[in-house]
Amino acid sequence: MKKLLVILLSVILFSFCLLSAQAATLPDTAVIVVSENASETDTYAATMLQNYLRQGGLELPIVTDNTETAAFEIRIGEAGRTKPALRSATDGAYRIESTDGAIEIVGAGNRGTIYGTYAFLEKLCGFHWYAIDVTVIPDATKIDLAEDILIEYEPAFEYTDTDWLSPRDAQYSLANGLNGGPYRTLSAEQGGTVDYISNFCHTLATQFCAADTYFADHPEYFALHNGLRVPNQLCLSNEDVVEIVKNEVFGILNEKHDPTAAVQIISLTQHDNQQYCQCENCKAIDEANGSPSGSMITFVNKIAAAVKEAGYDNIAIDTFAYQYTRKAPTQVVPLDNVIVRLCTIECCFSHPLNDETCEQNAALKADLENWNKICDRIYVWDYATNYAYTLGIFPDFGVLQSNMQFFRDHGVKGVYEEGNYYMGACNTEFGDLRAYLLAKLLQNPDCDIAAETEGFLNAYYGEGGNAIGRFLAMITENSAKTHHGIYVKMTETLSLTKEEITTCDSFWSEAKAVTADDTAALARIERSELCWRFWKACNKESEFAGLGAFKENRQLYLDIRDLGTTQYCEGSSVFADYNKTLTYTNPDGWNRASSATTANLIAIVMYAAVVILALVIFITAIKTKKYMYVVHLPLLAGFIEVVLWNRRAYLAWKDLGQLALTVILFAAAFAFVAAAASLAANKKKKIAAIAGIVGGISFPVVYFASSYIVNIVIYKELGNQQAIAVAIIAYSVLLLIMLAITELRLKKAK
Repeated sequence: MKKLLVILLSVILFSFCLLSAQAATLPDTAVIVVSENASETDTYAATMLQNYLRQGGLELPIVTDNTETAAFEIRIGEAGRTKPALRSATDGAYRIESTDGAIEIVGAGNRGTIYGTYAFLEKLCGFHWYAIDVTVIPDATKIDLAEDILIEYEPAFEYTDTDWLSPRDAQYSLANGLNGGPYRTLSAEQGGTVDYISNFCHTLATQFCAADTYFADHPEYFALHNGLRVPNQLCLSNEDVVEIVKNEVFGILNEKHDPTAAVQIISLTQHDNQQYCQCENCKAIDEANGSPSGSMITFVNKIAAAVKEAGYDNIAIDTFAYQYTRKAPTQVVPLDNVIVRLCTIECCFSHPLNDETCEQNAALKADLENWNKICDRIYVWDYATNYAYTLGIFPDFGVLQSNMQFFRDHGVKGVYEEGNYYMGACNTEFGDLRAYLLAKLLQNPDCDIAAETEGFLNAYYGEGGNAIGRFLAMITENSAKTHHGIYVKMTETLSLTKEEITTCDSFWSEAKAVTADDTAALARIERSELCWRFWKACNKESEFAGLGAFKENRQLYLDIRDLGTTQYCEGSSVFADYNKTLTYTNPDGWNRASSATTANLIAIVMYAAVVILALVIFITAIKTKKYMYVVHLPLLAGFIEVVLWNRRAYLAWKDLGQLALTVILFAAAFAFVAAAASLAANKKKKIAAIAGIVGGISFPVVYFASSYIVNIVIYKELGNQQAIAVAIIAYSVLLLIMLAITELRLKKAK
């Protein structure tokens, strides 16, 4: 009896499931309905829906609303039948609602209906646009549609933008809610782009009142900085400059203004340097406002007021709160058609921006809150990659959602997430994953980020996605132990133990093993693994430890190059041409290397000559009991630097000028040796000893002092200070030891 009941219950449950599945299937007799007078955006949405359903195996016709009502309809936009009421009139807002025999999709503004149609495909049909080459197309004949559907959406931001590779594609951008320029162009039928009709950034003294045009004849138009007029910033208090920029802005408006666009933006932003104007008038404004943003906002307000007065209601004037202008002014207030674009370049990206225990982020939070008090239209320029070591890991995944929610909760109206905009030349990390997650968070800061991540990993890496997810979870958790910005070294990014490194290795091995028969997924895994191998190489871990590192470094170099990578980081193209000099060296120095193979080979020969000559002199002095071998000490400087400083100077030079400095200093060392040897041969041992000692001391002092000046004063890099100190101390200790040995041998000889 019990067995019979179980069978009957199973049959009932199966029948119920079958009926439910049948009831939930989108019928092949359904039609897509648009208005007889449909807008071009509604027409585009309907056609796009039809095309994707067709790819999924379901062919639905498009009809107009003056035809007879069908058994089941998907009504797009202003379709002349029952339309759901929109809760929000914000451009991009939409509502998806089921009624008897229909699903209705209606949106606000230029993009709302298009966004709603993509949301229907994604949320109700199972389509996903994870990357430009990874789109999930389900079986459209088995689409699961619930009986009661109600989805309402209002965009969190009016401007959403990121770069990378996939976000440049129009379909990807529309599906994932990206609307900003300059990295994509959306046609009018696609809803258009929220566009900068000027250049995107750093426009003052470049596009507006350009130094190339005005500086020679009118240096007074430009910043007075440290007592000199410089062509890299404008004098913002100069009324002639105001008039020039105003006229140039109106020239752009006459050419490019689109009155039908929701908003168009003109950027009046400082050049990318610290040389702001310190003339009497600018200084007075800045001191009164407690920040150089005072003169900037005062200047921008004058242009914005003229634009508004001329009737350009959909034009916004954009300026930066960046580096020296990041602090809000205390007196002047931006006009309502002024966008203040706050930049997070100084921040820590291993901790949330609202983490007040993180000093860098606490300062940013305070600045944003102060801008919020005076400005209702704040945009954010955020950063999402490592611009000094782009090949390596940038473990910021743990802060992406909290940071986006932080922006939204503080009234930010637009966000540009600057990532690896040169990804086409440097694609070795998790660029597609980060781009997708940023797009989904810009679309909805409260989205289920764990589910989005899991979906991406499974689609992008196939069966290896689970192992890659565990790797990401481990490094994300570990990264919170340190602070890192957007130029962090690989040696400072993670603090993994030997056991944790072994565990991470096992994740990658597992991912490759389970996708051995999935060519596309395996290729993506091997490409992404390069960032992990790069981290290990820079930290001399696992297979990159010990003598085996030379072989592994070379293989890493070749693998990176063979996958089409030509760029190491922002502005560095060490893979553009094969450089055998680099292949055996530690990758930590590749981005500082000269791409001139000949120059590197000269440097290598120079170092080899130093070491060989030093050994010859040393051995000769011992065998012949010519105890003036102290004169070889200057030649040891190169050897000391290579061994004890843990860097090779010829790989650290940023240009041939620094390489020339090295050559000159070594030439001086050779001159000291030659002079001392000559004196010793003429029995002038005391003078020879003095010459050798002077040479031995002066070379490292001059050399390291020069390095200090070049790195600290010119390139503003502080990281070499400890290395310089260690090298000088090590050299001094060795010098004292050699002098002591010399003295003992002389006494013994007597």
